[in-house]
Amino acid sequence: MSFHVAGTATPRGGRKTAIGSHSPRSQSPRRRPSDASRDAAADKLRAENEKQRKLIEEQQRQIEALKTAAALGTEPSKANNRGDATDALRTKLLEYQAQVDRTQAQLQGLLPEMMATSRAGYLRSLPELIGSPPEDPMTAWKDEWIQLKAEAYRLSGQGEATVEEDLAYVREHDNFEKFVAQGWVQDDIKALMQKGWTYKRAECYTMLFTCLEALARAMNESDKCYVASTYALCEALFAQRRGAGEHAGSKLTRQLSAVSDASLRSEDKFDNLYSNRTGLYGLTDREARWENLEIPDGTGFRGLTTSALTHATSDERYFSEEGFLVIVDTDAETGEPLLAVAKNSDIICFESAPDDEHGAHSAVETSHSSGDFPPNTLFRFKEVREPGSWEAPGGVYPKQRLIVVTATYQPPNLGVVVSDEGGRMCGSPVTLSYNKRETFLHGLDDLISKPSLTMRDEFSRAMEWRDWKGVTYTLRMEWQYVNGAAKRTEGCTPGTRDDRNDGKTPEQFMAVANAFIKERREAGHGTLLAAEYAYLTLDETVAVRLYSGPAFQPINTFLRQIAPLTDQFRVQVASHPSLTFSCTVGHICRAIRKLSAVATPEEANAPLFRGVRGDLERAFWLPDHHGMVCAVDMAFMSTSLDREAPISYMQRKEQGPNVLWCLQPKMESDSGFHVGASIEMLSQFAGEREVLFPPCTMLIVRERKRGERASEARRVSSLSISSEYVDPKENFAVSEESNKEKEWCSVEVLPTFL
Repeated sequence: MSFHVAGTATPRGGRKTAIGSHSPRSQSPRRRPSDASRDAAADKLRAENEKQRKLIEEQQRQIEALKTAAALGTEPSKANNRGDATDALRTKLLEYQAQVDRTQAQLQGLLPEMMATSRAGYLRSLPELIGSPPEDPMTAWKDEWIQLKAEAYRLSGQGEATVEEDLAYVREHDNFEKFVAQGWVQDDIKALMQKGWTYKRAECYTMLFTCLEALARAMNESDKCYVASTYALCEALFAQRRGAGEHAGSKLTRQLSAVSDASLRSEDKFDNLYSNRTGLYGLTDREARWENLEIPDGTGFRGLTTSALTHATSDERYFSEEGFLVIVDTDAETGEPLLAVAKNSDIICFESAPDDEHGAHSAVETSHSSGDFPPNTLFRFKEVREPGSWEAPGGVYPKQRLIVVTATYQPPNLGVVVSDEGGRMCGSPVTLSYNKRETFLHGLDDLISKPSLTMRDEFSRAMEWRDWKGVTYTLRMEWQYVNGAAKRTEGCTPGTRDDRNDGKTPEQFMAVANAFIKERREAGHGTLLAAEYAYLTLDETVAVRLYSGPAFQPINTFLRQIAPLTDQFRVQVASHPSLTFSCTVGHICRAIRKLSAVATPEEANAPLFRGVRGDLERAFWLPDHHGMVCAVDMAFMSTSLDREAPISYMQRKEQGPNVLWCLQPKMESDSGFHVGASIEMLSQFAGEREVLFPPCTMLIVRERKRGERASEARRVSSLSISSEYVDPKENFAVSEESNKEKEWCSVEVLPTFL
């Protein structure tokens, strides 16, 4: 195959055009906490906001009083007066609401951005990014060629004056039939076929390689104009990855679970590939986020998901002591490349690995010494090697840093509600959102990054509720308790309150937790988090203490009530001074990140349990359009290391069925986090051995392994919504259990959150 590097720009009709710089904005630096003056201004605006809220409530009360009086019947003259008064009050109501809106806008401008609680890098499927594929993308992509090629010319600086002229040029000179007939195109197709590619895939890859900048632009903007081309390119590359073998069919329904065992052999050798990070045709030209690869987000994650195809090489001719070499031009007579140094550029090393349950991890070989990763690949920072300390292909030691990354990509078509009856450990099936991966992806950072109230404000409101045993609580009562010295109290609904914490203050709770975190970090756990983000604040400590007691009910009720809302409705309700718990939720989420980060491998793999009072509806067992059987808990999800804890909250046999989620956590992967936070050291009820997961945690039902099922039933990936109902015990890790008083269905699930 021709010697090339992705990104080489050539004139119209030539070989491969430059990959454009249309990519997502680079990750902005995190903002530092506000200074005293900014805090004072924010407090003043909060007070003004509260004042306006009370005025609005008073105006609404007066309007209702007038409406009630009018309904009772009055003399015409008095009715007219009341009508005028009602109109005046409505006018005032709108004026006050406008003042509240202005105050909230000013407040948002002053508030600092809080640390993110969702990981910046994670994989979304192509259907989530650009919509569903056409029936046969390997054929349909050709229908997009004229528009695609015309845009590729424009983005590479070779366009005409207008879009219409670009389209006309391609129709006349570079339509599909003329372009594919060029000698160099046919040579490249033949070279790929010699490596085992089918003609259809080789043709697709070679042609679309010349339009990568336009494809990247469309994916980055979630523009569906090139949906067939994007699916076709990704399908061709996925089918030709290492070890795909005979299982790499052309149907988009192929999943990693259908890959031959040969692709999973750990002894397979995968060569490292390289590319320059910056400089001529560098990775940052195509994806600006490569610039911030080493900057961790608030969860400690370092990496990015690309919109563009990523090309790299292991050819020793690209390396010298000065650095990575890139093609400037080729010799007209010999065809050999002319090289130039990409000076002062880090070199990225792409480390490949065999497929696993999380996806594919190897570059797709496109020549004897080069390979590609498809669009929508997650690259994750692994390590840095200093200049001159590492050996490049050819035996040279470049005087540039080497940054090693791992890669993960998925099949092109891979795409999942709770009242608190029964306590934190046992919810209701109606509170789970079935097959809602979109909810899982949406997360809460848009609502909790700039809370309009402080946590103290949120718990100063007049609100009361009852637990499932009828005991009454108030926000002010709970705030007062957790901010004072803990008091051992017997006879509470979940048991003895603060049994081993009598007299302990919030500051002492924080000190104990941070001493634990420090000890774990010194042992090598949780070091991905920068020290400034690793330790609990007093607010985070208090927030966890609040949630571990009766206050979990209004907090989770708030989360579940905003869950189905979208756009401005979601924002307005989540920030409403009378309703919001955004500040408290944010503190709890950040505490979960910090505590879960220091879990040992043994703790991370320990099974957890949560109960559901009721049965799962039959539709739950049918996979969604991503091939997943899952549920998303919209609120914080309390689980226990003690299997008997959630069972104790279940309903009795005569009351109805139950479900026991058997969570199978594990260490963090490229698809997200899978480990909750043990809050036992902070909990008001430590005997529950609680492990807490953040809102929007997705529970993915585990399929039975081979040999576990009695008969060979259909796999999840082969089912669809129109399928006949299949007994879940045939396909999934499900079992029926009971004791003398209760019956339940145990379901094994993998927890995942971002």
